[in-house]
Amino acid sequence: METFAKIANLSDWDKLLNFYKKIYKPGHPLQNLEFWKWQYGNPDYGNAYIVADDEKVYGHVGASFVDGYAWMINVYMNETLRGQGWVGKLYNMARQAGYPLAATSANVAGLGLYRKMNWIRYTNLERWIIIHPDYINKPTNEILKPVSLIDLKQADNHYYWQQPGIKGVVLDDGTTANAQENVGGLRLVNAVNLKQAVEQAWALGFTWCDYVSSWNDPIHDVLPKQGWMHQANTTFPWYLSPIDESKKFAVSFLSEECIDKRFIVKRYHSDHGRVGSL
Repeated sequence: METFAKIANLSDWDKLLNFYKKIYKPGHPLQNLEFWKWQYGNPDYGNAYIVADDEKVYGHVGASFVDGYAWMINVYMNETLRGQGWVGKLYNMARQAGYPLAATSANVAGLGLYRKMNWIRYTNLERWIIIHPDYINKPTNEILKPVSLIDLKQADNHYYWQQPGIKGVVLDDGTTANAQENVGGLRLVNAVNLKQAVEQAWALGFTWCDYVSSWNDPIHDVLPKQGWMHQANTTFPWYLSPIDESKKFAVSFLSEECIDKRFIVKRYHSDHGRVGSL
């Protein structure tokens, strides 16, 4: 049976679902059709490049098009086809979209791949956390208590907020955030007035907030002065489904060519800020 490379579309869904079920744990967002359509169903915002035959998908390279870059995600090739040039062919297809390539949150295998491809690796993204003063000395399971969010303006000014399963809100100061009500957290995306945003978060019943961006973001000078803790200096977990305080998470940042030093990586770039990661 002939094997070929192509841009996936909805007609490939049954094959894709079988593929995603084999390579990802149950509950991965790509096993949901509506999420797949958000991530890869609109060529203005992303594509899934696959190696397949008429019955199966064997390889996959995803690209999310955001802010002038193609963020490479969900890279996997079946062992039987590795070393045959298929991965390079899929990356070439991604380049044809016309965007320079970049990536975050690459796993060990991904980092090895990008090293072989001579990509540039930057300082990891930085995550900061602030905990409500009344909870700062409490056990993690008490901090991560659910909250019922009152009505807030829904964030809708970016394609990011259209992904299924996410709840984007706009605070009074204009800060946008992912509201993770099930664990009592407000995950800031674009911060406007940090102090005001945090005060409103506490008033709404949230017990913690976090913020993630690249090393060159000027906000990193402000966060510690307002009581935020760097991920490296706290045991507060990144993994919350289920909660795992023992696991550390370093969000790598790479690009094929040099990125402008003024470019700041946000939560909506790549896949470190989507449902299932955040």
